[in-house]
Amino acid sequence: MKKRITGIVLSAAVFIGYRFVPVPHGLEMSGMQTLALLVIAILLWVTEAMPLGISSIFVLVLPMFFGLATMKDFLVAFPNPTLFFVLATFGLSAAISKVPTAKRILLILLEKMGSKVHLFILAMMLATALISSIMSNIPATVMFMGLAISFLELYDSEEERRRTGRAIMIALPIAGMIGGTITPAGSSNNILALGLLEEYAGVTVRFVDWMAICIPVVLVMLPLAWLLIIKIFRPAPVHPDKIRQFILELKTLDKPGREEKMVMSILVVMILLWILSSWIPALNVTLVSICGLAFMFLPGIDILHWKDFKDEVSWDVILMIGSVLCIGNLILENGVASWLANTFFRVDDGTSIILLILQLAVFMYIMQLVLPNAPAVITSTTLPVTIVAEALGINAAVLVIPLCVFSSWTMILPLSAVPMMTYSKGYYSMTDIGRAGIPILVILALVLALWIPFICGVLL
Repeated sequence: MKKRITGIVLSAAVFIGYRFVPVPHGLEMSGMQTLALLVIAILLWVTEAMPLGISSIFVLVLPMFFGLATMKDFLVAFPNPTLFFVLATFGLSAAISKVPTAKRILLILLEKMGSKVHLFILAMMLATALISSIMSNIPATVMFMGLAISFLELYDSEEERRRTGRAIMIALPIAGMIGGTITPAGSSNNILALGLLEEYAGVTVRFVDWMAICIPVVLVMLPLAWLLIIKIFRPAPVHPDKIRQFILELKTLDKPGREEKMVMSILVVMILLWILSSWIPALNVTLVSICGLAFMFLPGIDILHWKDFKDEVSWDVILMIGSVLCIGNLILENGVASWLANTFFRVDDGTSIILLILQLAVFMYIMQLVLPNAPAVITSTTLPVTIVAEALGINAAVLVIPLCVFSSWTMILPLSAVPMMTYSKGYYSMTDIGRAGIPILVILALVLALWIPFICGVLL
């Protein structure tokens, strides 16, 4: 309650107080008002002064109080393809969750890797990353969390169970966030960043281009993350016979039924169409996702029903993404993007791209703590970054792709929804995830700083 009241008081203070603050050099009054609007929106979201969906709706009327735009003009950016892609992915997540395909993937990996605990964790991370490459990180993480809890029941010692549980419960969200980078469809953040990149810089990153850029990063970072987790948290061993018995229980799954075969067939076709969209622009990611979702509701198919879809959709996330897209338009129109670029990213002709990406990493990691809301961070930061890229004469994707990845991998504290899923189970403390997450993020920054300028120069 105290946090919520603080959010309301601070928002009111910003709404009144900005009038008494001198307008910064390079910014006009409309820009100052837009900045105040952005700060109020962030305060409402971070403090959860109102439910996320309600505060997002409220943000849509705030420009009228500032005299910045009519509601009709402000809402022009709301029906964005990104919004409908996110809607479609919730449905796809519901379909995948209804069938035991994730368990089958895990079973295949476990049979290949043997019966040691550290290899079990690797199998869980690989399975989570693979599933997360085509669906939201949150349901992908939750899907394997239940299996992890069942596995922990194999331990007789509570201390060993908690020690191993800490390693697994930290490994799952980390693997989900890493896996969400594999394809553009792996996270709504990816689609949002690519949509803004195309809108503001005129740069199109094809589906296969994204995969060519990001898969090598994942191939480096996922094994490194696993090694760090098992070295730092040292999961306790369990008798191999118990692990073999656990694997045998997974084998009791029935053979794939009609529904599971249908879901997998639709997903395979969708992935092929997503890849083909790299050469056939009409097959864009959002169109394919919506058609795939609609197909699941057809008579005779009936994989999903309206209630399944309605219950799976996080409407507060949908409303928040729509509101940040609308604010993004104002940021562009009123010069806030240029001002932010000049304020936080001062560049000249001799600026090193590698150092700039490292600077961007530091900035985005700080933003994770201040604003653990990736869509809001991406929307407010993409515009300034594209302006910096234009000033340097480089492809804006060189900065926007790292920006997207940095903002999506929230591994310093479990403040975003993905790590919060496993943190809520009580196996690790607030600071535990950072013991592995901070080294991972440092290595990530170095990898992207060296890799992205090179590969973008080759592909884009």
